[in-house]
Amino acid sequence: MVNFYNERAQLLYDKSKANGVLEKVYEDLQLFKQGVGGEMPFTQMMTREYVTNSSKGALLKDIIVYFHEETKQFFQYFIDEALYSYIYRTIKQFEDIYAKHHLTIVTAVPLSKEQVERIKRAMALKKEQEFDTCENQVDERILGGVLVKSKEFIYDTTLATQLKEFKKEFSEG
Repeated sequence: MVNFYNERAQLLYDKSKANGVLEKVYEDLQLFKQGVGGEMPFTQMMTREYVTNSSKGALLKDIIVYFHEETKQFFQYFIDEALYSYIYRTIKQFEDIYAKHHLTIVTAVPLSKEQVERIKRAMALKKEQEFDTCENQVDERILGGVLVKSKEFIYDTTLATQLKEFKKEFSEG
Protein backbone atom coordinates (compact mmCIF):
# COMPACT_ATOMS: atom_id res chain seq x y z
CA MET A 1 0.00 0.00 0.00
CA VAL A 2 2.91 2.36 0.67
CA ASN A 3 3.78 2.17 -3.04
CA PHE A 4 0.27 3.35 -3.91
CA TYR A 5 0.61 6.43 -1.70
CA ASN A 6 4.08 7.14 -3.07
CA GLU A 7 3.00 6.73 -6.69
CA ARG A 8 -0.04 9.01 -6.38
CA ALA A 9 1.94 11.60 -4.42
CA GLN A 10 4.84 11.53 -6.90
CA LEU A 11 2.42 11.85 -9.81
CA LEU A 12 0.88 14.96 -8.25
CA TYR A 13 4.30 16.39 -7.41
CA ASP A 14 5.68 15.85 -10.92
CA LYS A 15 2.59 17.22 -12.64
CA SER A 16 2.46 20.28 -10.36
CA LYS A 17 6.15 20.94 -10.88
CA ALA A 18 5.87 20.60 -14.67
CA ASN A 19 2.95 23.04 -14.73
CA GLY A 20 4.66 25.56 -12.45
CA VAL A 21 2.07 25.31 -9.67
CA LEU A 22 3.94 23.24 -7.10
CA GLU A 23 3.67 25.80 -4.31
CA LYS A 24 0.00 26.46 -5.11
CA VAL A 25 -0.83 22.77 -4.89
CA TYR A 26 1.09 22.52 -1.62
CA GLU A 27 -0.97 25.45 -0.30
CA ASP A 28 -4.20 23.78 -1.46
CA LEU A 29 -3.31 20.62 0.44
CA GLN A 30 -2.48 22.61 3.58
CA LEU A 31 -5.86 24.35 3.35
CA PHE A 32 -7.56 21.00 2.90
CA LYS A 33 -5.87 19.56 5.98
CA GLN A 34 -6.83 22.58 8.07
CA GLY A 35 -10.38 22.51 6.75
CA VAL A 36 -11.05 18.87 7.58
CA GLY A 37 -9.65 19.17 11.08
CA GLY A 38 -6.75 16.73 10.76
CA GLU A 39 -6.14 13.15 9.82
CA MET A 40 -8.16 11.41 12.51
CA PRO A 41 -11.52 13.19 12.00
CA PHE A 42 -11.21 13.02 8.22
CA THR A 43 -10.29 9.34 8.15
CA GLN A 44 -13.05 8.47 10.63
CA MET A 45 -15.64 10.23 8.50
CA MET A 46 -14.38 8.66 5.27
CA THR A 47 -14.44 5.13 6.72
CA ARG A 48 -17.92 5.29 8.28
CA GLU A 49 -20.11 2.72 6.59
CA TYR A 50 -23.33 4.66 7.07
CA VAL A 51 -21.96 7.63 5.10
CA THR A 52 -22.53 6.72 1.47
CA ASN A 53 -19.80 7.00 -1.14
CA SER A 54 -21.89 9.52 -3.04
CA SER A 55 -22.10 11.69 0.10
CA LYS A 56 -18.35 11.42 0.62
CA GLY A 57 -17.71 12.32 -3.01
CA ALA A 58 -20.16 15.25 -2.90
CA LEU A 59 -18.48 16.62 0.23
CA LEU A 60 -15.04 16.43 -1.37
CA LYS A 61 -16.30 18.02 -4.59
CA ASP A 62 -17.67 20.93 -2.57
CA ILE A 63 -14.28 21.40 -0.89
CA ILE A 64 -12.07 21.14 -3.98
CA VAL A 65 -14.00 23.59 -6.14
CA TYR A 66 -11.67 26.40 -5.01
CA PHE A 67 -8.42 24.50 -5.63
CA HIS A 68 -6.07 24.57 -8.62
CA GLU A 69 -6.74 22.18 -11.47
CA GLU A 70 -3.93 19.78 -10.53
CA THR A 71 -5.25 19.55 -6.98
CA LYS A 72 -8.79 18.97 -8.24
CA GLN A 73 -7.59 16.17 -10.51
CA PHE A 74 -5.73 14.59 -7.59
CA PHE A 75 -8.89 14.49 -5.47
CA GLN A 76 -11.08 13.48 -8.41
CA TYR A 77 -9.11 10.25 -8.81
CA PHE A 78 -9.89 9.27 -5.21
CA ILE A 79 -13.54 10.25 -5.68
CA ASP A 80 -13.87 8.26 -8.92
CA GLU A 81 -12.24 5.18 -7.37
CA ALA A 82 -14.03 5.60 -3.99
CA LEU A 83 -10.65 5.55 -2.21
CA TYR A 84 -11.52 8.25 0.30
CA SER A 85 -9.62 6.81 3.23
CA TYR A 86 -6.36 6.92 1.20
CA ILE A 87 -6.39 10.67 0.61
CA TYR A 88 -4.78 11.88 3.81
CA ARG A 89 -1.88 9.45 3.70
CA THR A 90 -1.20 10.35 0.09
CA ILE A 91 -1.17 14.03 1.03
CA LYS A 92 1.39 13.24 3.73
CA GLN A 93 3.55 11.46 1.12
CA PHE A 94 3.28 14.51 -1.14
CA GLU A 95 4.40 16.71 1.77
CA ASP A 96 7.35 14.40 2.35
CA ILE A 97 8.44 14.68 -1.29
CA TYR A 98 7.90 18.45 -1.22
CA ALA A 99 9.97 18.82 1.97
CA LYS A 100 12.83 16.80 0.49
CA HIS A 101 13.05 19.22 -2.44
CA HIS A 102 12.44 22.43 -0.49
CA LEU A 103 15.10 24.75 0.94
CA THR A 104 14.67 27.23 3.73
CA ILE A 105 17.37 29.88 3.84
CA VAL A 106 17.52 31.79 7.12
CA THR A 107 19.45 35.06 7.19
CA ALA A 108 19.65 38.14 9.38
CA VAL A 109 18.51 40.36 6.51
CA PRO A 110 16.30 39.66 3.47
CA LEU A 111 18.08 38.30 0.40
CA SER A 112 17.47 39.30 -3.19
CA LYS A 113 16.01 36.73 -5.59
CA GLU A 114 19.44 36.44 -7.20
CA GLN A 115 21.10 35.68 -3.86
CA VAL A 116 18.47 33.07 -3.02
CA GLU A 117 18.93 31.43 -6.43
CA ARG A 118 22.71 31.43 -6.03
CA ILE A 119 22.46 29.67 -2.66
CA LYS A 120 19.89 27.25 -4.07
CA ARG A 121 22.20 26.34 -6.99
CA ALA A 122 25.20 25.98 -4.67
CA MET A 123 23.30 23.64 -2.35
CA ALA A 124 22.03 21.61 -5.30
CA LEU A 125 25.62 21.08 -6.42
CA LYS A 126 26.88 20.37 -2.91
CA LYS A 127 24.11 17.86 -2.14
CA GLU A 128 23.79 16.53 -5.71
CA GLN A 129 20.06 17.06 -5.45
CA GLU A 130 17.49 19.26 -7.12
CA PHE A 131 15.58 21.79 -5.02
CA ASP A 132 12.29 22.87 -6.56
CA THR A 133 11.12 25.42 -4.01
CA CYS A 134 12.96 27.81 -1.77
CA GLU A 135 12.12 30.44 0.82
CA ASN A 136 14.12 33.10 2.63
CA GLN A 137 13.23 33.60 6.28
CA VAL A 138 14.64 36.52 8.22
CA ASP A 139 15.80 35.95 11.81
CA GLU A 140 17.87 38.76 13.28
CA ARG A 141 19.04 36.47 16.11
CA ILE A 142 21.50 34.72 13.80
CA LEU A 143 23.43 38.03 13.52
CA GLY A 144 24.99 37.17 10.15
CA GLY A 145 25.86 34.31 7.85
CA VAL A 146 23.35 31.81 6.57
CA LEU A 147 21.42 28.78 7.80
CA VAL A 148 20.18 26.49 5.03
CA LYS A 149 17.70 23.76 5.92
CA SER A 150 16.03 20.95 4.07
CA LYS A 151 14.23 17.88 5.31
CA GLU A 152 17.47 15.95 5.12
CA PHE A 153 20.14 18.40 6.29
CA ILE A 154 21.04 21.62 8.07
CA TYR A 155 23.98 23.71 6.86
CA ASP A 156 24.81 26.35 9.46
CA THR A 157 27.39 29.08 8.89
CA THR A 158 25.69 31.68 11.07
CA LEU A 159 27.65 34.06 13.22
CA ALA A 160 25.49 33.13 16.21
CA THR A 161 26.50 29.46 15.92
CA GLN A 162 30.16 30.32 15.40
CA LEU A 163 30.11 32.50 18.53
CA LYS A 164 28.46 29.71 20.56
CA GLU A 165 31.09 27.23 19.39
CA PHE A 166 33.88 29.69 20.20
CA LYS A 167 32.43 30.32 23.66
CA LYS A 168 32.13 26.57 24.29
CA GLU A 169 35.69 25.92 23.10
CA PHE A 170 37.04 28.85 25.10
CA SER A 171 35.25 27.83 28.32
CA GLU A 172 36.48 24.22 28.02
CA GLY A 173 40.10 25.23 27.54
